[in-house]
Amino acid sequence: MFAAALALAGALDAFEVEMGDLPGVDTPDAPEPGIGDRTRVVRAMHAHWDQLTDEQRDAFMAAVAPESELIASFGRSRPAQITDDRLHAIAESARNEFSSRTAHAMIDVIEIHRVDSDTVADDGSWAYSEPPASSWHDTPLETPVESRSACHIYVGNRLLASTGDALQMLIAHEVFHCYQMDSFGGTMSAWGGAPSWIIEGGAAWAGLEFAGGGNELSASWWDQYLGGSEGAFSLFASDYDAVGTYAYADQQGHSPWLALLPMVRMSNVEAFVTLVDVDPVLLNGWASGTTRTGWTPAWQTGGVGITATARSPVGTELARREVVEIGAPAASQRVAALTPAPDLELVFVQLAGPSVSSWEGESELVWGGESTVGGWCLVDECLCPDGRPPRGMRLPRAPEGSALWVAVSGGPDEPGKVRAIALRLEDLCEPCEGAAPGGGGRSRARIESRRAQEGECNDPCLDSAWRLDNTAYGNAILGGAPYTYEIGGAFILKFDGHRWAARSEGFNARVEISFPGIYEIITGTYTGETGGVYRGFAGSLTIVEDGGGIAYATEGTGTFEIPASAGVSPIGAGDLTYICDDTTLSLLASSASGSIETFWYRIDGEVAFPELDDGAPITFPDF
Repeated sequence: MFAAALALAGALDAFEVEMGDLPGVDTPDAPEPGIGDRTRVVRAMHAHWDQLTDEQRDAFMAAVAPESELIASFGRSRPAQITDDRLHAIAESARNEFSSRTAHAMIDVIEIHRVDSDTVADDGSWAYSEPPASSWHDTPLETPVESRSACHIYVGNRLLASTGDALQMLIAHEVFHCYQMDSFGGTMSAWGGAPSWIIEGGAAWAGLEFAGGGNELSASWWDQYLGGSEGAFSLFASDYDAVGTYAYADQQGHSPWLALLPMVRMSNVEAFVTLVDVDPVLLNGWASGTTRTGWTPAWQTGGVGITATARSPVGTELARREVVEIGAPAASQRVAALTPAPDLELVFVQLAGPSVSSWEGESELVWGGESTVGGWCLVDECLCPDGRPPRGMRLPRAPEGSALWVAVSGGPDEPGKVRAIALRLEDLCEPCEGAAPGGGGRSRARIESRRAQEGECNDPCLDSAWRLDNTAYGNAILGGAPYTYEIGGAFILKFDGHRWAARSEGFNARVEISFPGIYEIITGTYTGETGGVYRGFAGSLTIVEDGGGIAYATEGTGTFEIPASAGVSPIGAGDLTYICDDTTLSLLASSASGSIETFWYRIDGEVAFPELDDGAPITFPDF
């Protein structure tokens, strides 16, 4: 602030130059560099107010208009022209509103007393309240309401120098203390030990709500709450800055009004539970809201008089295979930004309490009441050498260049905790020796059909979606007879690493057989969906089908039998050999009945197959 920039001598000289004579100060030959701003001079004089003589204070007040908003905002020592009627009108309005909102019996009488000094107590308080009883010291607050006298509020000159929303807020703050004390039911010493976040924080929020607008004093409370300390905030150690927590509860649809007065009789934990309606999930966005990023509602907070201050996360690097724990003690907040070290490929996060994570606005993960786990891929595709996702987990792509923000909120009596780990694929994938990417290259090798053993690697060809080429004509041998066929419509085939599924999209086929004594046209359609499991290894494929849907119709002369079908082959049970590259796949189906070759194009992007896309559960790696 400007006030800190000038020492006492500089402030006095600045006043002489900018605003007029000041007793005990010789007029300087030239002003200090940078002086020339009357606002700066006023701020500097107030910073050294206790060091000024009475004559200097009087000269200062005479030089500054009593109506000055600047002086009011800094709590000048000379009260503004505020009448007793004005003070009592504010108090009466606050009394009516608080009784209505809290459902508490109205305090009978509130008396306001002026104190002719800047403050009203040794601790520098601008005002204080005495409960509706004759004395703090010897009258327990259990005294029945009907035997009490008025609630007394004592205000000093600094409070009386306030104007507008600030004056409304400060008077209402003290009126709310009257209601808190009336609800307390204890002695003076017990009241003095009540948690400050409940007493002062509750009255601060109630006063702001009553005033309906902020001021410089309330801005300092909001700044302290939103800014935190190194990404953290502790509710039980707060006082006026607890306004942000009350505003958050209100924002979540749980109004504090009916909780504020019962809370004064509770412990820290009981009061916090009451404030959040006994629902820890309500705290998910408590810490994240202080960042004010607005990525989602969880990353934004609000309230009367809120400032533009925002919480900055503490940066933390995720090293390979090292579990990083971000913790927030009970009733506390912590915000961190996790950045994976270079060359890492996977990130997992486990939310073990009220918390939210986000890749700077994308892929948000919210705690669901029990351990909640998310995982992301840091490269274009996270697949093991055998073409399968690591441990069956199909992970979404994390936004490139983003950090993973985590915001953790401690519950009323339990800490909040988030664990994170970054890995390379080899940390999760099983070794895959002898894999042959691409199905053995561009040449086909007829390999004896065999079933790959558990743990062996499937060809990456078999982890894609393919569309049948319906523009090609085929020529093959079926039952010793040459034939030609043509294909129409679409036929989709998808592998996911250990299962396959097929789907007709208007697929149809026409086969023409010409042989001495036989001429026949066979038309076929494939309807519905089917699927099964497969084992693929080094170019050969064994399919076990667990669905159906092939129908045939024939016309012509002679006779011809179509054996039962298996898999995608219309020639009966047999073997499939395959070859693929980046864009094409060919399947050669062979059986005792004959052979047929089909050609497929790789489909870019995701293809939905409910049978395959069932979302394998993500489990947190145990390192």
